[in-house]
Amino acid sequence: MGPQELPDQNLIAANNGSLQVFAIISDGIHLYLQNPKIICAVGTRAVGVHASQGYVGSLTIEGGGEIAGCAIGIVGGGGKDGMKLTGTVLQNEVNIDSLPPNATFDNVVHHPLATTRIGTSSSSSAIVRSGTERARYPTSGSVIGPCNAVRGSSSRTGKGPARTTGSSTSSL
Repeated sequence: MGPQELPDQNLIAANNGSLQVFAIISDGIHLYLQNPKIICAVGTRAVGVHASQGYVGSLTIEGGGEIAGCAIGIVGGGGKDGMKLTGTVLQNEVNIDSLPPNATFDNVVHHPLATTRIGTSSSSSAIVRSGTERARYPTSGSVIGPCNAVRGSSSRTGKGPARTTGSSTSSL
């Protein structure tokens, strides 16, 4: 059996200091989470999931789940072979700090973090919007911040969260 066949189901990682889930080993592991609840203490500059492309083969989150309250929800690009999020809710200061060459986002919801001032970012390449305009697609290396949809079919209507609709894949 390979690592893709052994998901970590219903993981709860909350208030674990600076890193909630830290996937790093030199063998290029595949981080596979089903319905995780990854919660940071707001204001602590904590990271939700650390999945560096230098050490992680791929990151898959499916079956729902949530990453919330973190300074950065997913850091490191999610893995050298790609990142796949399905039915995941992201509510962080910055949801995803970089995109891998291949990323798939299906029914991913981006909520703003209530304590985050829209229009500010720690990265000069960040894309940050008011949350009321139609989301544009980021370029490679851009930061996915609060209320920002990602590559693929997405729309913004009213004052609700950014939501990707259907299945979409990006190859940057």
